Amino acid sequence: MKQINGTPINIESDILGRITLKGKSIFNRKDEIFVKADATSVPFGYSAVITNSETVNGDKPCVGNVQTLDEFNEGDVVLINKQGEIVFLYEIKSMHNAIFATERCNHRCIMCPQPPVAEEEDKTPFNLKLISLIDKNTLEVGITGGEPTLIGDKLFELIRQIQKYQPKAGISLLTNGVKFADKEYALKLALCKHRDLQIDVPIFSDIADEHNRIVGAKTFYKTVQGLYNLALFHQRIGLRIVVHKQTYKRLPQLADYIYHNFPFVSQVAFLQMETTGNANTNLDELWIDPYDYNEELKQAVLLLSNRGICTRIYNAQLCVLPHEIREFAVNAISDWKDTYLPECEGCKLREKCGGLFESNQKHHSRHIKPELKYTPMPQPSEGDETISAFLKNNLTKDILCHYHDPVIFDIPCGYGRHLKWLSKLGYGVSGVDLDPKAMHYLEEWLKKDGIENVHLLREDIDALPSVNCCDIMINVHLYSHEIMQKLSSMVKTNGLFVMETPEIHGENGVELPKQGEVKQYLISQGFELLEYSESSSHNGIVSVKTIAKKMA
Repeated sequence: MKQINGTPINIESDILGRITLKGKSIFNRKDEIFVKADATSVPFGYSAVITNSETVNGDKPCVGNVQTLDEFNEGDVVLINKQGEIVFLYEIKSMHNAIFATERCNHRCIMCPQPPVAEEEDKTPFNLKLISLIDKNTLEVGITGGEPTLIGDKLFELIRQIQKYQPKAGISLLTNGVKFADKEYALKLALCKHRDLQIDVPIFSDIADEHNRIVGAKTFYKTVQGLYNLALFHQRIGLRIVVHKQTYKRLPQLADYIYHNFPFVSQVAFLQMETTGNANTNLDELWIDPYDYNEELKQAVLLLSNRGICTRIYNAQLCVLPHEIREFAVNAISDWKDTYLPECEGCKLREKCGGLFESNQKHHSRHIKPELKYTPMPQPSEGDETISAFLKNNLTKDILCHYHDPVIFDIPCGYGRHLKWLSKLGYGVSGVDLDPKAMHYLEEWLKKDGIENVHLLREDIDALPSVNCCDIMINVHLYSHEIMQKLSSMVKTNGLFVMETPEIHGENGVELPKQGEVKQYLISQGFELLEYSESSSHNGIVSVKTIAKKMA
């Protein structure tokens, strides 16, 4: 975690508080920590003061001689200890905030960046207070450890506390999944009824003994049973695979195993290893240049993506990845431990690249080098019928069957890949686009195949009806805030708005939303987010995939 050091003054025990730069009313100072330049005393009522002054009068808690006051933001939450260390537990401008439920774990993974402890005091009361201090408009919160399920039913207290104090926030629960082999425990999680919860579970091999050796426990089949129990209760599940010397060779086989055994997962993420903690201790057994496993990674990623499973690559450098899979790369490194190398200077991909872990500066690919000319991904050719994996995986017959003879729009429809898909499923659909070449291609297709359930409209979006005219709106790879407003307004009550923006690294990524922009807007317009994911980049823009139901 990000940490700033100063000189402790009158600090006798740890202080948890929320940062204010502006100051608060005397009636609202109890949990506030005032950051003030050149302070000479601690104003009444604050938990503490942080200042650049070396000495402060009085007997109230203070941290002096802090020369980086510009590192603090209104609404950050920090912990001050007796040594004068200021630890940031929540940063209001970050999308990578997490609650550490426990430092204990029932696995001993050979590459764990944060080795577990054997014993500790219960962190739940502390975490409940921490959550109460976090900004109510926060959009993403992680729950991690250690292994969060080791705190038992107190995990559900944390989830409900987030529901109460951060009602807009999605939750990512990082767990090894073993506890969910207990069906009753999985049901308790489902009964929390959080509208935007994803359970992220690591799996490292399609061979039980290999997975067990890597995690240091014979739990493979319990993890598998946990996944099935979570799916039974309709929980959203992600799988995570850390790639290193002992996992890379069977990535294609693992991907195939996932497709055949866990087709219900919402996402599969391949992660480059962080070389700290146990990973650093076992470096000789684990380290491989990421460039040297590109072929296995490419096969695995494309196998899953082509079969309709949302696939991501975390913590990778774009210049090291093959062009064919760069579009799957996501910046997932926490802000406080993210860095770039001197050789990244001048690279045209830098703003789109996630960089690398601070701890990986000594151990990184020898192939990191600046790309001085940006080479975009090739675009689909005329008539390309590759269906959006997100749509195919999430807009299923189980969802569509709730709509009798639905009015469906696909805007823009391009060369009709989604029109053809929905037509084959037996649904009538209207495609709207201004591209004359695409319209001509589709008209010829309708005549040739005698298609009667597809209607084409060559029209500008602004000329379309404003409100309540369709049951399902599909908007893939064309984004602006105005287009989102227009198309979502056309959805009837109880209808679906299905949107997939261009990928950050794709050719179409000219305009993309800022972090949280889409989620905030849709919620404000009365939509419930059935599926939602963001892939972030360093300059604050994101690609978004969502299925939202209009409730009002």
